Amino acid sequence: KIFSLFGVETITSTQVSNMSKKLDEGFEPWRNRDLGEFPYLMLNASYEKLRVAGIVRDVAVLIAVGVDREGKRRILGVSVELKDAELHWREFLDGLIDRGLTGVEYIVSDDHAGLNAARRKVFPNATWQRCQFHLTQNAKKHVPNKEIRQRIANELRKIYHAENLQQALNALDLLVENYAETAPELAKWLNNNVPEALTVFSLPKEYQVSMRTSNLIERAVNQ
Repeated sequence: KIFSLFGVETITSTQVSNMSKKLDEGFEPWRNRDLGEFPYLMLNASYEKLRVAGIVRDVAVLIAVGVDREGKRRILGVSVELKDAELHWREFLDGLIDRGLTGVEYIVSDDHAGLNAARRKVFPNATWQRCQFHLTQNAKKHVPNKEIRQRIANELRKIYHAENLQQALNALDLLVENYAETAPELAKWLNNNVPEALTVFSLPKEYQVSMRTSNLIERAVNQ
């Protein structure tokens, strides 16, 4: 349909191959460009369909977005792997370091075992913010009934939108207390996991809204 807009009704496999080659050639300088200092880092992986050795497979697209001290966001790197395992994340993050990435102080991502292991090894001194969106989705898996499932997102949102860390922790304590008898497993899960999503309160106010989730990456991938 896209080609028909330009008066091209058919396109051969050779033409597609040639265009793909030109795109790869143009992409390569961007992919290997020097980076520099980015104190804030967003990491995420999404799964896409890709033909590998003649077979259509689900592959992991690893993406890193950096935010500089002026608040400007930049896609730092993209890598396609068959799995989003620790090995692949480690190679991806090491590649960012090799291209000159420095000064990473804060990382926001989902709670993925492979990603977490890799970022702890590559950026051992960076604080970690668990993506609030993904944490809320995970919380819904621990609720015992439909009634709680319908309200848990709003209850967590009140914690995320607190004025400061202490207010957020106070709200979390109250939520845990409220579910201690009616949903003890959920209460335990909230107490153990929600604090990982409150690291964002350590950032300057102007960054707290934009650096609480890794959804920016997902929106960019799906556009």
